[in-house]
This record gives sequence, structure tokens and C-alpha cells, in this order.
Amino acid sequence: MALYEEVINDLEEKKKNKESGKHNSIPWPFSRHSEYFDSIEKGTYIGLLGATGSSKSRFIRFLIYNMVQFSMENDYNIKILYFGLEDEKKAIYRKIIAHYLWSRHGIEVSQKYLNSKDVPLPDRYLNIIKQDAPFWEEFEKRVWIINNATSPNEIHEKCEKVYNQYGKTHHCVAIIDNFANITKDTTDDTEYQAVKRLSRNIIRLRLCKTLNMSVIAILQQDYESERNSFRNTGKPITAIEPNLSSVGDMKICTRDMFAVFAIFDPFRYDLKSYPNSEGYSIEILRNKAKFLLMLKANEYAMAPRLGMLFDGAKEHFEELPRPEDKLALEQLYTKIIQEERDKIAKFGQQKMF
Repeated sequence: MALYEEVINDLEEKKKNKESGKHNSIPWPFSRHSEYFDSIEKGTYIGLLGATGSSKSRFIRFLIYNMVQFSMENDYNIKILYFGLEDEKKAIYRKIIAHYLWSRHGIEVSQKYLNSKDVPLPDRYLNIIKQDAPFWEEFEKRVWIINNATSPNEIHEKCEKVYNQYGKTHHCVAIIDNFANITKDTTDDTEYQAVKRLSRNIIRLRLCKTLNMSVIAILQQDYESERNSFRNTGKPITAIEPNLSSVGDMKICTRDMFAVFAIFDPFRYDLKSYPNSEGYSIEILRNKAKFLLMLKANEYAMAPRLGMLFDGAKEHFEELPRPEDKLALEQLYTKIIQEERDKIAKFGQQKMF
């Protein structure tokens, strides 16, 4: 009865954790999804699908921000390996700094401003960043940014190293941004074979199933062909929403995943409203609106689409009011329109409304 005892011990440990106010997993940051997908549990393999420029990486970093904040506030041991394969490490870190300047101090700065492109970054901002050194020390204890491991074996090696050191005491999370940047090992004939091996043999069977790590991986959606098809044939909106078939050959990876989400940006398709004429006004929200769709769930009911208010500079997502809450939406629309008019008055930008 060895397996039985292991399961009972695991149940008892989780029960004790909960009774003592501790946590057994990392909460999902959207309350309206809580009854469908409430947390990132150990051993879970999650996919995120989206077109180029749909803010997939920003969404991933938003998850990281929330994981770190949760870890610090709840004494929850966590190790995040962020394989940021598209950007240089310092560039990723600067984006993280911009988010925290806003979230911790209410200071909004663009990457252009942070990098002193037009004018020098004010000393007061730089001093605030320096004064936050203890925070960044804690941040780097939890998050390791890696961009020099791009092949399956290299990623595997990094994950094994972290697990061997922290796996017994920490919730270890590997984030791969993204599968399109995976390179071959000498045993792989093609990049497709490399990604397939990474997903099936390394992530699903080794990292998740054996080591009980959590893994989040980004998949690329074929955006242009679907946009052109939609425009040229007048297909319904559902034809351009992301689906498991829109990743082409990489859909084999989605079979390995516990859950698959997708980010949809209706503004890129020139839609006036979404998901229908009674829905959100994309004419007003424009690229501030992103929608999180659940495409696959192994053990949960499928969550409904979630409207998110998006701020690119801050890399922040929050739930939009429900589409039937007309009063809250009207208040939001009025605020957005006024903010745009204020920008026009201040900077002379081209009028949007």
C-alpha cells in the first residue's frame, strides 16, 4: 500500500497547510475564473496561445508579477525560471522595473523614458529604484531570467538543476517564452521534432509528471491567414478567435497540456464591438481590451471568455466589467475618452474620438 500511503500523506499535508493559513498552489489572478481555473498547481502544464503582438509576453510577465507578490505576502516558497527567449535579459528586467515603479510607487514611465531616449531619467526615479534594492534582492531569489538556454536539453538541464536544489521546499515554475524560439539539439532533425520532444518527453513526462514542476509555455497563432480569411469572406467572429487548430503542427503540443488559454485582440481585426453588437465597444477600448479565452481544460469546466483592460506600458491586466453591467462600462468609456482628450490637449496627438 505504498502508493496509498503517499496519497494519504499528501492529502494530510495539504490539509495541515490550509488549516495553518498556508497555501498549496498559486492563485490565478482573475476572480471570475476562480470557479473554473482557480490556481496554478504543482505538476500542471499550461499553454498560452496568441498571435504576434497580442501581448502574450506581457501577460506572462503579469503572471510573474502576481506570483512574486503572492509569494512575498504569503511566505510561499517559489522558484520561477523565466526562459525569455525573445528578448535580452536586461531589456526584460527594465520592463519589470517599469511595472513595479507603477505598482509600488504610482510612477508611470515608458521604456523610452526609462532608457533616457529623449531626456535623462530624473534622479528621483533612479533613486527610488536604488532604494528598492532589498525588494529586488527578494525578487531575484524567486525569479531567474534565462535567455541562453534555447534547446530542449539546455532547458531540461536548467530545470533539473533548480529542482535538485529547491524542489523539496519550493514550488518550481518554468515559463517558456516561446516555443517559436526553440532550437535543435544534435539528436533533433528539425525544430518541429525539438519542440515535440521538449513538450512530450521533457515537460509533460519529466518536469510535470515526475518532478511536480509547473510549466507555462507560449504557442504562436497563425494570425495573418485568419485575418485575411475573415476580411475576405465575411465569416463570423468565431472564425477568427484563437482555437487549438490555429497553431498548425504545434497542436500536437496542446495534447500534452493540462489547460490551454489564448489571448484575443479584437482591435486588430477592426471590430467595432465584441463579441457581438451588445458586447464591449472596441471603438472606444481599442487596444486597451484583450480577451482571455479558455480552449482546453482537462479537469475543469471551460471558463467563459474574460474581458481584460490592458495597459501596455504598465504591463497590467485587470478584469473588465461584465458586458451586461452597462453603467460600469459607460463610466469606463467616459474615463477613457476623457483621458484621450487630456492627452490631445497636452501633447497635440491626433484626435481619436
